Amino acid sequence: MKSSTFALRAGGALCAVMVVALAAQPIFAQKAFLKQVKLMFPDLDKAKANCSICHEYDKEKKEHPDKKNINALGKALHDQPAMKDVIDQKEGDDHKFTDDELKNVQTALKALYPDQATLEKAIANKKL
Repeated sequence: MKSSTFALRAGGALCAVMVVALAAQPIFAQKAFLKQVKLMFPDLDKAKANCSICHEYDKEKKEHPDKKNINALGKALHDQPAMKDVIDQKEGDDHKFTDDELKNVQTALKALYPDQATLEKAIANKKL
């Protein structure tokens, strides 16, 4: 009985360590970035206002937006000078974006797409 209790505790601790280690990895896909898109372009079709603006991934294959599947807009956003200090921050509780960082995201987006019509045209033409 003692050995099975120890095994359960050790297994649980190992799982917890793995979850923390995986969650702490820096990622490019940031919900805060998408929120800025939605704030700047509130009338953007909800079907278009999602992670696929910056990423190409297959949900059916259980893929998720990350550094490996950034599309042209994601790359262009990444390369904007305003994004220099914003990129690769940890999301969630690990990194709370400051107002200045979020303003930098908006500055970078505005440099790429000065208005909603420009963004929508790029999405429609798949030239993000």
